[in-house]
Amino acid sequence: MVVEADRSKRVKDLEFNHIPIWVKVFDLPLGMMDTKNGMLLGNRIREALAVDAEEDGSAMGGFVRSTFANC
Repeated sequence: MVVEADRSKRVKDLEFNHIPIWVKVFDLPLGMMDTKNGMLLGNRIREALAVDAEEDGSAMGGFVRSTFANC
């Protein structure tokens, strides 16, 4: 999660306790390379926020990539 910086604090006083990460899932059947399945797989790991896909939902390539927050 990204929050506005508190300009009254020093860097050492800030808390860095969450970071969004990407997870790549390799070697999926072509029929599963889409947003829907990327979210389903991502939600098995943690709450998925998004899937890196085309506007039509396809994610053709070598992998499907999902992002998570609060990791």
